[in-house]
Amino acid sequence: MAIINAETLKNPFSKTRQMLVDLVSQHGTVEYIEGAFADAERPTGVEIALVHLTKSGMADEMVTAWTRDLKEADRPHLEWSSGNQLAMPRAEIENLVIAYRAAVESAKQMILAGQRHGYYSSLLGKTLAETDHGGGGVNAAMNVVENWQKQLSTTLTDLRDRAWTAVIRRSELTGKLSSAAQKRISAEFDQIRKLDFTLGNVYGFIEGVLASRAEIQIGMVCDVFDMMTRYHSGNRVWYRGWKSNDRHRTAGMRVRAKRIVLPATGYRGMDGKPGYEFMQSLRDIDRVFAMMNGEAEPTVSLEKSFDTQWSALRNAEKVETDHFFVRYFKGIGTLHIFPKSQDLMDRFNRVVGKQRQWLPPDVDEGKASKAFWKQYDQAEKVDQAAKVDIHRTLIWEAEHGDTPEVRARGAQKIDEILQAAHEKVGIKGVFEAIDNNTQTTLLLEAA
Repeated sequence: MAIINAETLKNPFSKTRQMLVDLVSQHGTVEYIEGAFADAERPTGVEIALVHLTKSGMADEMVTAWTRDLKEADRPHLEWSSGNQLAMPRAEIENLVIAYRAAVESAKQMILAGQRHGYYSSLLGKTLAETDHGGGGVNAAMNVVENWQKQLSTTLTDLRDRAWTAVIRRSELTGKLSSAAQKRISAEFDQIRKLDFTLGNVYGFIEGVLASRAEIQIGMVCDVFDMMTRYHSGNRVWYRGWKSNDRHRTAGMRVRAKRIVLPATGYRGMDGKPGYEFMQSLRDIDRVFAMMNGEAEPTVSLEKSFDTQWSALRNAEKVETDHFFVRYFKGIGTLHIFPKSQDLMDRFNRVVGKQRQWLPPDVDEGKASKAFWKQYDQAEKVDQAAKVDIHRTLIWEAEHGDTPEVRARGAQKIDEILQAAHEKVGIKGVFEAIDNNTQTTLLLEAA
């Protein structure tokens, strides 16, 4: 409780006063009283504000996008669908909460009993051995009392960690994510586990994940795209992008639709199979392409093929999985992946292109000319005919340069390279201004 000048809340002209107003509105109440000190020793007619604040723990903080609206209150019954969505039966959630509460109560009783034992034992005084070596006595009893809260806090933190981990594992959340997405979840978990483990918070967390699943899935597609384009420059081809960057056109990338080469680094076991990180990359590819094809998981995956068809792979024979043909060259340490569905590869590239604004969003697709889509569709032919070579340093400069001028210069150089490549194959590029949130639309005219 606090008494302050009412003008402080009624006229929040400064950042400090505005922060105080927000604090009171979120965590307390206020009562305005006029003439409260009219009869004081030093009377004044100033209006006061009587502020009541309630201290809240981390469970009430807005820690992440998934946990923003969580609070300790039961949610209405929710039906979870199966398939590619998160799934966890209501009864299992309720049982976890019951088990958590029972564990908390048991921990309190156990710790309190231990502390009582230590306290009263200390009051009895020292044993003969302790008398000879020091220790024990009333001071030790006081230390026992002081340690009670610390020990309880540590135990409750451990129980919350275990409970939230159980939700994440049993809901099969991490099992459906790429390795990069799992790392992002782990980073968020430090905040998630600070929330009180109640039915309301668990339901709210799962609701948040479900609401964010489209964003999560797009992130997984981008993770695999980056992995494919990072390891081998021959896996990518360039096109002139839709979005402008500081007055100049940004460059877009596509993964080649016919063949993708990945380095098979590291080895495990006596038979020389590729190492864990490589197999994790294959697992990520399997999950993304199964997800894009509406499957929970592939029947014949890239990862499993290294166990079930290892004899053929180590002899460089072509092996078939659900979505790819693959050939492994152990001597040079590479895996060649040949996508079976060009339609699936096109969807894969378009998801990344739209996410990174290299392609127009769905609502603006009609604003791009036929020639724009032609240069996108023929990016591999352009790359092959013109031998387009854009160095990573130039891409970094265009996207992450220290100043707008540096980024604009890098984007201009890239655009000049792509424009020259188009001219070699008979495509002329023309910029035409369109009022669309200060962007300009690239129109390409076939010669």
